[in-house]
Amino acid sequence: MGNDFLNFLTIYVILIIMFVIVGNINFLLYCEEFGSLFTSLVTVLDASMGNFEFSLFDSIDENEQMILKNAGIIYIFLTVIIFTILILNLIIAILSNTYNIFQEKSAGLYLSKILS
Repeated sequence: MGNDFLNFLTIYVILIIMFVIVGNINFLLYCEEFGSLFTSLVTVLDASMGNFEFSLFDSIDENEQMILKNAGIIYIFLTVIIFTILILNLIIAILSNTYNIFQEKSAGLYLSKILS
């Protein structure tokens, strides 16, 4: 069971680092929330927990950087979707696996009591 949660934590940290680096590289010069790696980390962690704002990218000038502003909105949308769907499914799989392990152990104890 502990190994399952370690696997979950590893995947979560890898996804967080990936989104922090991508956000920092793309929006460093245009958004205050991606001004450093730490602020990018806080922004991505916020978005992964469901506290996101599409207004982060309002500071990008629409006339000059319309593509970057749209990419920012897609970036936040993908962050929320990936963390919500993938991580939630991963947690469900871990809990299901743990439930099956305990159910097998419980069935074994029940059979041993009946046979003795």
